[in-house]
Amino acid sequence: ETDDDAIVPKTIILLTVSKSSSLCMLILLKEDGSRVPVARSYRGNDWEPYGGLYASLSVDCYGNYQCDIPLEPPPSGATYVLKSTSPAHAITIEDKVARFLESATFGGSPAEIDSLAKTIASYEMDETTAIDRAFASWVANQQDSTTTPLTSHRAFFRQRTLSWSLGSTRTTLTTQPCAMGSRYRRYSFTGSDYEQLLTIGNDGNGTLPLFVNGLVRTVVEAPIVFSDGSVAEGGKNYELCSRGMKGLGATVKLRQAGSCRKVVSFGSFNGNPPIDFFDTTPPEWFDITPYADAIDQKSYRYYEEGSIQMLNVTSTIPPEHCSYSFAPGLQEHFFVRFGSEWFISDTRFVLLNNDIDTPLEDGGQSMVSATSEAAKRDWKVRCSNVPRTYQNEDRCFWNEDRTCAAGQKFLSGGLVCGSPNEVSTSRSGGGVNGDGQFNVHTKFDNAGDAQKELKQHIWTASVLSAKDQLRQRVAWALSQILVIGGTVLQPTHTEQHLAYYDIFVRHAFGSFRDVLKDVSLSPMMAKYLDYYQSKSTGYIWQKSKDLEYPDENYAREVMQLFSIGLYKLNQDGTVQRNSDGSLALAYTNDDIIEFARVWTGF
Repeated sequence: ETDDDAIVPKTIILLTVSKSSSLCMLILLKEDGSRVPVARSYRGNDWEPYGGLYASLSVDCYGNYQCDIPLEPPPSGATYVLKSTSPAHAITIEDKVARFLESATFGGSPAEIDSLAKTIASYEMDETTAIDRAFASWVANQQDSTTTPLTSHRAFFRQRTLSWSLGSTRTTLTTQPCAMGSRYRRYSFTGSDYEQLLTIGNDGNGTLPLFVNGLVRTVVEAPIVFSDGSVAEGGKNYELCSRGMKGLGATVKLRQAGSCRKVVSFGSFNGNPPIDFFDTTPPEWFDITPYADAIDQKSYRYYEEGSIQMLNVTSTIPPEHCSYSFAPGLQEHFFVRFGSEWFISDTRFVLLNNDIDTPLEDGGQSMVSATSEAAKRDWKVRCSNVPRTYQNEDRCFWNEDRTCAAGQKFLSGGLVCGSPNEVSTSRSGGGVNGDGQFNVHTKFDNAGDAQKELKQHIWTASVLSAKDQLRQRVAWALSQILVIGGTVLQPTHTEQHLAYYDIFVRHAFGSFRDVLKDVSLSPMMAKYLDYYQSKSTGYIWQKSKDLEYPDENYAREVMQLFSIGLYKLNQDGTVQRNSDGSLALAYTNDDIIEFARVWTGF
């Protein structure tokens, strides 16, 4: 790094571009020692302004490696200085590849950097031309969806969603006891038991049966000892007040009379106890020991080192050997014996494929029928048939058999449609059936504090593993412009938000008009900027004789924030002015009023 070279302020200064291996910077050095970057030249490139205060600085460069830079006099006590620096080592091809991927992706891996560097080295041409060719080829492959398929955030989430659910929900059914994807856990309590009712029984044989919401969960040795030395009483009710009860030995807390206390031990076992029945058997159970080949054993190392705490059914056990099935609605617990140990069903709901290309043939009618007799409304699956829209109309089809439509109306035949990236949960693979899945809010599982950061977790996992890195980088940039927020981003609105984000993924290399169209017709944007159920003046007058105007929020923002901006611009980005010197407005309030009339009737 060289010493600061002060520049005498003048109207225009003439600077030579940097050397091929150095960086030159023009800086405003203030009286207090702080520095404001003005312009830069690096690797022999022309001078260019920095972003920020000097972003609109006009730099005029010539073919002889010189540039004119107009400068205003510096503030009192400040001065302009030049600084130059060179790297401590020669810039290698790997360095250049890494810099390129840093700007075009979310960061290149060593393998990606090495692969692209080897491609450059394989070209029989000069290095600069080889680099340009390799980078151009990489960009072309990233833009070609047949070569590099796009990564949908909604699909990424749905494939890895395997939430705990004690019964059917409005969305789907649960896994069956012996079907692929079923899970059984060794430990008694989970975070989903938070705030649930625990009843301690008493069988008089030195053991205590435990019931959660009236259903038997396990049998433990007496006594149950709290951290203050007191003992839980048999025949009493408590509230489970611990959130993170995952794994054998995890902390369990019980509340009674407002006090939430830690349980030190259940008999001789410290912490979250195992499922056990001693000399008895549970009401519904099945021995899966003979089907060990269909079982993936998971060992958590949180508290009990190396113990098997989860069983995943990786291939369906034949129904003749396991005929028990869950009825629609709230499920009774189902237990299995594996060797000498007991496990309890850890039922999960499984999302089915209703993608735009392959929707459910009956529109979800079979699931609706299967849960029609469920005791509660929340246990009845709703119709999954999607209304026909501009997005799916060319791929909808007519089904002559019984189908269902919106509102759960059964039809003797009907039009069946899906929605983009509404794919099924993957029911195989350790990352999904193991600990790699996403948990979501359901009637039976509030998903705890993790729900608040779920969108960020999905986004991070998706973009860092995606092959279409350039598309993801562009999508992220678009999402910073056409933003949504407020109440539409509630923790429970995960999939809705992901469907909205996928707009930018789909159209990253397309037309901004298509982006704006999908955003404008998105329910998330409609609710965020208030044109959801916006009504025309004429409609309101007919209904209530009130004189009201349509909501103008989106009509204004679609111009001001999402497209043309407040002022007309020249091709170089500078603001146009009227003949009197005033700024030329891009639109007027009359335009807003007219546009507001368009955004009604949704």
